[in-house]
Amino acid sequence: MVAAALLGGGLGAAATGGDEQPPTSDGAALAAYASSSSSSSASSGSSVSNTSAATARPPAQSGLPAPVRRDAQPTALRSRITPTDVTIDSIGLRSTVRPVGVDRSGLMEIPQDVQVAGWYRHGSAPGEGGGATVLAAHVDSAAAGTGPWAKLADVPVGSEVRVSTAEGTVRYRISSVSQLRKNGLDTTALFSSSGPERLHLVTCGGRFDRATGHYDQNVVAIAVRVR
Repeated sequence: MVAAALLGGGLGAAATGGDEQPPTSDGAALAAYASSSSSSSASSGSSVSNTSAATARPPAQSGLPAPVRRDAQPTALRSRITPTDVTIDSIGLRSTVRPVGVDRSGLMEIPQDVQVAGWYRHGSAPGEGGGATVLAAHVDSAAAGTGPWAKLADVPVGSEVRVSTAEGTVRYRISSVSQLRKNGLDTTALFSSSGPERLHLVTCGGRFDRATGHYDQNVVAIAVRVR
């Protein structure tokens, strides 16, 4: 099942498999990309707006709704190429990257440090030749204030993204940026291991609801491999 919320949201459903809810138009746009070739324009999701953050806000407390974990596969086979950092010069974003898995609630773990992004190690890895590599990070925290991922919503299409690994640098180019409703996130497409090699960068965005302590939207940037 899809919890359909993201960083800073209250995710209550574990990823236990079964049929997902039908995606909204935003989710469908992400799903369509997962099985198609790269696009050079912004995706059909709702328009991107700047993500603002106040230092008084509480830290996000949950991660991405993840697909069923692939624990049956040997860890060594899922860790062939481990990303160590990600850089997007056009928005001044640079983050350390560390491998993460799924917590006891069935959610993708997200590092609490806003300077650190999580790489979903049960999915695709940079340079593997296919599928979506997923990197996600918190946009801000009460302790650290606004993090570098707050700029993701403003990344220009065409920007270069560099992901460093022990084997070298893998380069991508931003093909689309969407700001999606929480119930519009299609996690099957987000974590897809099929289709062209691509990078999915995810953080929270939209309006911060002080009553709930969560953001109401998700920012998803898709980048295609540059060879």
